[in-house]
Amino acid sequence: MKRILILLAFLLTGSVQAQRVLVAGTSIDYGLKASHPDSGWVPRVKVALGWQIVNKAVPNATYLDSTNYKLIPQLRSQKGQHFDIVILGGPTNDAQLPYGGGKKVPRAYQRVIDSVKLWWPDALIIHNTPIASRHPLIPQRTLDTLITPMVVAQGGVVCNFAQLPSIILSPDRIHPDDWGYARMASAFVAWWRGKRDVVIKEKSLIDEAPIVELRVGSRMIRKQVML
Repeated sequence: MKRILILLAFLLTGSVQAQRVLVAGTSIDYGLKASHPDSGWVPRVKVALGWQIVNKAVPNATYLDSTNYKLIPQLRSQKGQHFDIVILGGPTNDAQLPYGGGKKVPRAYQRVIDSVKLWWPDALIIHNTPIASRHPLIPQRTLDTLITPMVVAQGGVVCNFAQLPSIILSPDRIHPDDWGYARMASAFVAWWRGKRDVVIKEKSLIDEAPIVELRVGSRMIRKQVML
């Protein structure tokens, strides 16, 4: 019932204040290559929405149980704590393994969903698809196609980061830089506030773009980031 109320509030207002949120995911959810711990997309969302977020994402994480950095331990570490929302990062690293995804990853993802339902039965599940730069492989798109119905079947929702054009990447050409993470955060906030059915693209009016802060050395600078 509580999950239904959270989702209803999301659909009506796009905002629920002071939600307790657990994030489990990979290096992009962790904020790898950001210049400062507060520059990843998750900390920015925390500030923008006023959420209480526990981010347990780790680099190289996968859903497949046979790997060392699987997601279930990230979730299990918070067992017994209360969360209104659980955000799950996309299976990007799984898609890059030699087996190319196949049927193993959806089954592993289902085990993750089952764990969330067991430990936080009233929590809303949000599945994030990877950003477009992390879509070089067909198996990733295939996995997203298989996983999305699984999330929806459990009353969850999907934030499609893959729709974001022109994410600015760090020198490793895999992870976003600070501006890229800022754009991800702006897109997530806009999606949460009711734009989840709109393809995210650049707007013609710059005054519609949100202001984001970026740490450069000891200075904080402000800039508008186009959605």
